[in-house]
Amino acid sequence: MPKNPHKDKRKSKKRGLLVKLAIAFVLAFIMVNVFRMFFDDQLETTVAVSGSIEDSLEAEGYIFKDMQIVEPQTSGYLESVAGEGEKVAMGETVAFIYQSEGDYAQKKALQDVEKQIAELENESVKKETYASDTARIEQSILQEVRNFNDKADRSPVALAALKEDIDKLITKKMAVGGGIADAQANQLDELYAKREELSASGISQGTPITSPKAGLYSARVMPIESELSSDKVDSLVPSDFDKLDELYENGGAEASNENIFKIVNDFKWYFVTVVNENVVQDIKVGKSVGLRFFDVTDRTIDGNIEYISGVDNGKCVVAVSSEGYVDSVYSTPRASVEIVFNTYSGIKIPTESIRVVDGVRGVYVIRNGYTKFVEADILYNDKEQTIVKSDGQLSMYDVVVTKYANIRDGMSVR
Repeated sequence: MPKNPHKDKRKSKKRGLLVKLAIAFVLAFIMVNVFRMFFDDQLETTVAVSGSIEDSLEAEGYIFKDMQIVEPQTSGYLESVAGEGEKVAMGETVAFIYQSEGDYAQKKALQDVEKQIAELENESVKKETYASDTARIEQSILQEVRNFNDKADRSPVALAALKEDIDKLITKKMAVGGGIADAQANQLDELYAKREELSASGISQGTPITSPKAGLYSARVMPIESELSSDKVDSLVPSDFDKLDELYENGGAEASNENIFKIVNDFKWYFVTVVNENVVQDIKVGKSVGLRFFDVTDRTIDGNIEYISGVDNGKCVVAVSSEGYVDSVYSTPRASVEIVFNTYSGIKIPTESIRVVDGVRGVYVIRNGYTKFVEADILYNDKEQTIVKSDGQLSMYDVVVTKYANIRDGMSVR
């Protein structure tokens, strides 16, 4: 039976298509491996250097203080005589209470007059001190004229320059010598009369208020501070912070308008926050830590873990005590703080360079033109950097391989 030529032609075309697909697959495989060889397996290195990494936590928390909030029994208007944040002694007068707004206004008016009188009298003393300067200035003016007469150049330009110099000296003389002295004398007379008038009106001296203890004085008292006494620190639980946050957000940090003030123990305070339980797994009470108030200062303040509460829903309270000085810590109820638990120092390398070979963690280094695997005694690492002990197999300034997929011991990299 004769063969069908059309059928043979179709078989030949199918075989040709399969051959082409096979060749295309092989070429693609080769190209992918070449691409990986040149791009995925490029040798990348870094140099091992000295460095450190901090194991730290940024947290929002509250400042607890040993303080006494004082509410005077006498009603009226409170005038502080102690400055904000001033250290005062027990029994020292820190404020006065005035019975009426009028008494307080009159006292303030008298204080303003006394201040103006002191400033003007001080100016008068200065003018008497420098009175001899006017004579020297007059001598300078005469000398300028004599110098001009002795010069050969008496052109209009030279004359204009002389006039400018003399005008400056006259202005200086008036400023020093008292071109305004009469006006100041008249102003002082008016102020003396005003002081006498106010004093004669029988201004109330107010009721003195003394400090019940030694410490720092502050007239800025916030409602939330009644909840931030240091004697509450060792009984705090995570749920207490829900109440504190609610109070803070509802105006608890706004200064009260009441006639109250506070005396703060300036020797010790506490930063208290809530953290996940895993943060304090290896932390014990008494551990030394650092506190960094990054909104206020770059300095690291010494502190100690004072209290760790029990775990509640995966959270616990951590209290850090400190005696370090931080600006505004005595008047601020809440703060953003970085707690530095540990600082690890040694040889610093990228974490991506760490490899595990036969169960041993280490890195590949390049020495004498060949790769060598050395064990790395890791102190601490995060996602980016690793700290290795400096007395191990890895040495300072070793060239460390950070990327090479098919690396092995003894490879030449000349």
